[in-house]
Amino acid sequence: MREDYNKKVKEGIIDYVLLYVLIIFLLIIKFVLMGKENLIFQ
Repeated sequence: MREDYNKKVKEGIIDYVLLYVLIIFLLIIKFVLMGKENLIFQ
């Protein structure tokens, strides 16, 4: 019972980390694309 609970907690943490990484990745892509557009407009 206790080992199963620890396993669920670890899986939950991994899910949060993956979600966090995905959000940061999307923000970086957004900033890169915005930066390229600004260079083109200049």
